[in-house]
Amino acid sequence: MNIDFAVPIFGDEERDAVNRVMKGNWLASGQENVLFEQEFADFIDVKYAVCVNSGSSANLLALAALGLPKGSKVLIKRLPKDARPVRWGKNWKRPLNC
Repeated sequence: MNIDFAVPIFGDEERDAVNRVMKGNWLASGQENVLFEQEFADFIDVKYAVCVNSGSSANLLALAALGLPKGSKVLIKRLPKDARPVRWGKNWKRPLNC
Protein backbone atom coordinates (compact mmCIF):
# COMPACT_ATOMS: atom_id res chain seq x y z
CA MET A 1 0.00 0.00 0.00
CA ASN A 2 1.29 3.45 -0.89
CA ILE A 3 -0.02 6.40 1.12
CA ASP A 4 1.12 9.78 -0.13
CA PHE A 5 2.35 12.15 2.55
CA ALA A 6 1.55 15.20 0.46
CA VAL A 7 0.57 15.44 -3.14
CA PRO A 8 1.93 18.57 -4.83
CA ILE A 9 -0.53 20.54 -6.88
CA PHE A 10 1.02 22.80 -9.48
CA GLY A 11 -0.86 24.88 -11.97
CA ASP A 12 0.17 27.08 -14.87
CA GLU A 13 0.82 30.03 -12.53
CA GLU A 14 3.42 28.05 -10.55
CA ARG A 15 5.03 26.63 -13.69
CA ASP A 16 5.25 30.13 -15.20
CA ALA A 17 6.90 31.46 -12.03
CA VAL A 18 9.48 28.65 -12.07
CA ASN A 19 10.19 29.31 -15.74
CA ARG A 20 10.72 33.04 -15.06
CA VAL A 21 13.25 32.19 -12.36
CA MET A 22 15.01 29.63 -14.56
CA LYS A 23 15.32 32.16 -17.39
CA GLY A 24 16.88 34.75 -15.08
CA ASN A 25 20.31 34.80 -13.50
CA TRP A 26 19.21 34.42 -9.86
CA LEU A 27 17.66 31.38 -8.18
CA ALA A 28 17.28 32.77 -4.66
CA SER A 29 17.60 36.54 -4.60
CA GLY A 30 16.33 37.83 -7.90
CA GLN A 31 13.30 39.84 -8.93
CA GLU A 32 10.85 36.99 -8.22
CA ASN A 33 12.16 36.88 -4.66
CA VAL A 34 11.71 40.63 -4.26
CA LEU A 35 8.15 40.38 -5.58
CA PHE A 36 7.39 37.46 -3.26
CA GLU A 37 8.67 39.41 -0.24
CA GLN A 38 6.48 42.37 -1.17
CA GLU A 39 3.39 40.22 -1.80
CA PHE A 40 3.89 38.26 1.42
CA ALA A 41 4.36 41.45 3.46
CA ASP A 42 1.11 42.80 2.00
CA PHE A 43 -0.65 39.50 2.68
CA ILE A 44 0.28 39.50 6.39
CA ASP A 45 -0.21 43.27 6.63
CA VAL A 46 3.32 44.27 7.61
CA LYS A 47 5.76 46.74 6.11
CA TYR A 48 8.55 44.26 5.29
CA ALA A 49 9.16 40.54 4.80
CA VAL A 50 12.54 38.93 4.23
CA CYS A 51 13.33 35.56 2.67
CA VAL A 52 16.33 33.66 4.01
CA ASN A 53 18.11 30.52 2.87
CA SER A 54 17.66 28.31 5.94
CA GLY A 55 15.93 27.80 9.25
CA SER A 56 19.17 28.69 11.04
CA SER A 57 19.31 32.01 9.23
CA ALA A 58 15.66 32.63 10.09
CA ASN A 59 16.37 31.94 13.78
CA LEU A 60 19.36 34.28 13.83
CA LEU A 61 17.38 37.02 12.11
CA ALA A 62 14.45 36.60 14.51
CA LEU A 63 16.79 36.82 17.51
CA ALA A 64 18.49 39.91 16.12
CA ALA A 65 15.09 41.53 15.58
CA LEU A 66 14.23 41.02 19.26
CA GLY A 67 17.01 43.44 20.25
CA LEU A 68 18.06 41.41 23.28
CA PRO A 69 21.03 42.78 25.21
CA LYS A 70 24.46 41.14 24.96
CA GLY A 71 24.68 38.01 27.08
CA SER A 72 20.93 37.34 27.14
CA LYS A 73 19.93 33.73 27.79
CA VAL A 74 17.83 32.15 25.04
CA LEU A 75 16.05 28.80 25.36
CA ILE A 76 16.48 26.61 22.30
CA LYS A 77 15.37 23.12 21.38
CA ARG A 78 18.12 20.56 21.88
CA LEU A 79 19.81 20.12 18.50
CA PRO A 80 22.24 17.57 17.07
CA LYS A 81 25.86 18.53 17.66
CA ASP A 82 26.45 19.53 14.03
CA ALA A 83 23.40 21.84 14.04
CA ARG A 84 24.15 23.83 17.20
CA PRO A 85 23.82 27.56 16.77
CA VAL A 86 27.43 28.44 17.58
CA ARG A 87 26.96 31.99 16.34
CA TRP A 88 24.34 32.72 18.98
CA GLY A 89 26.83 32.58 21.83
CA LYS A 90 29.54 34.19 19.74
CA ASN A 91 27.45 37.21 18.87
CA TRP A 92 25.24 38.10 21.79
CA LYS A 93 23.16 35.25 23.05
CA ARG A 94 23.77 32.35 25.42
CA PRO A 95 21.79 29.36 24.16
CA LEU A 96 20.30 27.12 26.85
CA ASN A 97 19.20 23.69 25.65
CA CYS A 98 15.79 22.57 26.84
